[in-house]
Amino acid sequence: MKRIIMICLAACLVTGINTSSRLSSPVRKLNDTNLVDDGYIVLDKNTDAEIANYYTGVEGLKGDELKEVLTDIIDTDIGITNSDDVWDWMKITDRDWSISSEVDPENYRFSIDDDYYFYNLYASYNGDPERAVNREIGQTDREHCWPKSYGFKYADDVSSSKFVPFAGTDLHHLMAADKINNELSGHNNHPYGNTDHTASDTKEVEDKDSQGTRTATGWTGMSTLAVNSDVKVYEPADNYKGDVARACLYMATRYQEKENPDSHFPNLNLVDDASLLVTGSGTAYYGELSTFLDWNELDPVDEFEAYRNDLIYNNVQGNRNPYIDHPEWARIVYDANYEGDGAENTSTPGEVVTTKEVVIPTADIVLPSKTTFALGSTFSSDGLSFTYTDEDGVKTVFDTDLVMDDVDTKILGDQVVHYTADNMRFTLYTINVTNQGAVIGTGEGQVTAEEQAKAFSDYVTKLSEDGDSKEIYNQLKKEYKYMDSTSQTAYETGADYSLSVETYTKMEKLYATPWDTTIIPFYQTQYFYYGLIGLAVLITAVSSGIKVKKGRSRKRR
Repeated sequence: MKRIIMICLAACLVTGINTSSRLSSPVRKLNDTNLVDDGYIVLDKNTDAEIANYYTGVEGLKGDELKEVLTDIIDTDIGITNSDDVWDWMKITDRDWSISSEVDPENYRFSIDDDYYFYNLYASYNGDPERAVNREIGQTDREHCWPKSYGFKYADDVSSSKFVPFAGTDLHHLMAADKINNELSGHNNHPYGNTDHTASDTKEVEDKDSQGTRTATGWTGMSTLAVNSDVKVYEPADNYKGDVARACLYMATRYQEKENPDSHFPNLNLVDDASLLVTGSGTAYYGELSTFLDWNELDPVDEFEAYRNDLIYNNVQGNRNPYIDHPEWARIVYDANYEGDGAENTSTPGEVVTTKEVVIPTADIVLPSKTTFALGSTFSSDGLSFTYTDEDGVKTVFDTDLVMDDVDTKILGDQVVHYTADNMRFTLYTINVTNQGAVIGTGEGQVTAEEQAKAFSDYVTKLSEDGDSKEIYNQLKKEYKYMDSTSQTAYETGADYSLSVETYTKMEKLYATPWDTTIIPFYQTQYFYYGLIGLAVLITAVSSGIKVKKGRSRKRR
């Protein structure tokens, strides 16, 4: 690989690029044979020293001053000008390296049959060869984290769906992504933001793997940010929030043309107030800024994101995303209330953080006052405390402000409770969610959870000859999740997948969707009153029977 690095440096000298202040890559284009023009792909990771050298001149700066210098550093005339090349380069930049075939960097052809898989944004199936996807499988889109309707359209045709070089094809925000989360039911062109997962108008967005299995990996609903309380936003899963945040922070730094902005080099701005978001070319706004700053810290840079930054820099665009290399610069640039020191540019930029899984022994846990919950009731961990002992024997007690991860009391059965802090995910204890006479739905659609479990199990045995219904079956498993483990095992192990749309429609009318779930005491339900009426009828009948019997006995005498 030394020979490749020497070629890169020679190319920089010939083209007049100043290598003393930053590294830079030659223009990387595909030729007619689908080879890179200069015949090789750089797979090496950049060193800390190389990255620090790239950002020479930022020391001590903050706010707009730091942003202006970063813009000068990452502003290059190198990029993809043909949108068809985006798919080819994504085979490298967005490749799931853990399960894809190896790449020969000196002889790789984009046109060959390549056993590759995408590492899709928003997806639950990355890293799993049984579920992963590539372009041919058809579950991957090119996701503009900053939607192209906000600044990227051709100035003379704002309705155009074409990709606009350079902003529209910038790989630092254009990523391989799960198709469903990218389209109408997911991100679409909504702002990003946090939603209330318990609100009736918040909807889960599910990905779809190569087997057709669907998993909830995002939400759409009204923003929890006060200024946008009536604005629909898209919220990805926590492990992708940092990725989209840093992509949008990059875009508003790279593209801030102050004079004559156009769709190729627009003037992009991050704000909180979604009322400023107007589609078109040139100057544009997107958000939510404060949410991005929080997500940048919630979801640290991981190994895939850091390596992708290197691959784009070394092979395609010759520039880097500074908020991947230095996540701490996000607040220094964008937080109007920041009062700390200016940027530091050391040889050890933004640390790549991984979450460590830790199982806390039972003896080190003081269980909360409640570990059994009624279906749909409010979860609480009041009274919980636990002690973590590190490798050096130092003990840390966690007993205040504990917010548990992903506990859903709308799902029957046992759930393991986790707590995340200090880049560690603690496995703690198990709760049990029971239906306990719960009633699902309202009005004529009300059924008990037990009745739904049985009806659903019976339904799965009523099979049709429709061979294309596997997806419907998987969707039903996700939507109607109130069955007990016995019923669940019965239909998952013994049922054919083929179900008819007609039968599905009939069944759909019987059951409410998960967000309509309410817990109603049995004595408040119609079943209680039906029982009282039935009991009264029974008592009356029995009483009448006794009187008749006595009358007949006297007659015989």
